[in-house]
Amino acid sequence: MKINYNLSKKTNILKTISFSLFIFITSCHAKQEIRESDLDKSKISTNKDQEIKPEAVYAIKVKQEISTIKVTASGTVQPSEQGIANVVSPINGLIEKMSVHIGSKVTKSSVLLTLKSVDVNDVKSGYLATVSDTKSGLSATRGQMEEAKRLANLNKELFAVGAISKNDLIASLNSVKQLDITLKGYEEKLKMHQSNEVHDFVLKSPIDGTIYEINTHNGDRVQNDPTNPLIRIVNDKMLVVANVYDKDMKAFTIDKKVNITSDSNPELNIEGTIKYISDVIDPDTKTLKVFITPSSSKGLKLNMFVKVSLTEQKGFTFKIPKKTIVFKENNLYVFKKENDKYSLFPIKLIDDSNQEFALVKGLKANDEIASEAMLLEKD
Repeated sequence: MKINYNLSKKTNILKTISFSLFIFITSCHAKQEIRESDLDKSKISTNKDQEIKPEAVYAIKVKQEISTIKVTASGTVQPSEQGIANVVSPINGLIEKMSVHIGSKVTKSSVLLTLKSVDVNDVKSGYLATVSDTKSGLSATRGQMEEAKRLANLNKELFAVGAISKNDLIASLNSVKQLDITLKGYEEKLKMHQSNEVHDFVLKSPIDGTIYEINTHNGDRVQNDPTNPLIRIVNDKMLVVANVYDKDMKAFTIDKKVNITSDSNPELNIEGTIKYISDVIDPDTKTLKVFITPSSSKGLKLNMFVKVSLTEQKGFTFKIPKKTIVFKENNLYVFKKENDKYSLFPIKLIDDSNQEFALVKGLKANDEIASEAMLLEKD
C-alpha cells in the first residue's frame, strides 16, 4: 500500500510538469502567430521568427534626394608670404636702441632700431667726401658760368658790328647752355645728398604694417645676414591655415570656396578660397595643411584660432530615421518590405552627424522599410 501511494504521488508530479510544459509551448507558439487581420499595416517575417507587435511597426517609404554634408576643420591666421617684409642689417654692429615692439604699427620709413658700428664712420666719411666734391664742382661751374655769360654778351656786340663770325657767336652761346646743364646737375646732386644726410645708422621699415616678429634685443651684436632677419613686418595680407584630417580631404580642392568663422568672434564670417594643399601629413595630428586666402582681413588677427567649413554635395542619397537601422555582424541593415514581408537589407552609411536621421545609399526610391528596426531584432 505504501508503494502504490508513492507511485500515485510521482504520477501527479509528472502530470503537473507535463501540463506546465504544454502551457509554455502553447504560449510560445501563440506569440509566434500573427492573425491575418492584424497585417493591415505590415506582415512581418524575420530570419528568427521573432515576437512582433504589428501595431508598433509600420512601413516607411524612402525618398531620394540630393544631400550635402558640412565638413569642418580648425585653423589659425598666419601672415601671407607676399605680405611679409624681412628686415636685415646691412652692416655689422651693436644695437643701441630698439624703437618698436611686437604688435607695433609702423609706416614706410618708420625707424625700427639704431646701430653703432665702425662701418658707420666709413659711411659718414664717404658721404662727406661726396658732398665736398659736389660743392666744389658746383662752385667752379658757377664761376665758369659767369665768365661764359660775359663772353657771350661781348660776342653779341662784336657780331653786330661784324667783328666776329656767326659761328663764333653760336659757339659762345652753346657754351653757356652746356654750363647751365652742368650747374643744374650739381645742384640736384647736392640736394639729394643733403636729404640723405647721415647722422646715426638706423634701420627703417620698408612697408606699412605691423611688427610680427623680433629676433634681437638692445645690446645684441648683429651681422649682415640675409637668412637671419632682425625684424619681420606684415601688412594686411593674411592666410588661414586649416588642419584637415585625411578622411575629409576629398572635400577640399584647389579654388574651392570655404567659410571662415571664429568662436571668439561670433560676428566673423568671411569667405575664403583654397590656394594650396600640402601633401605631407603631420605625424602628430594626422592632418594635412590647407592654405586659404580670405576675401577680407577685417576681423582677422595674427595667430587667431578659426574654424574652416564647407558644404560638400554627396549626390543622391536617402535620409532615413536612425531607428530604422540595425547594426549586425559589422554591417548596417534596414528591414526592407517586399511581398508583405520584412527582411534584412544592407545599406551604406554616408553621414550620421544628425541626431535623428542618417544619410544612406543602397536603397531605391519608394522602397519601404520598417519604422522600428530594433523591434524586429528583439527575441
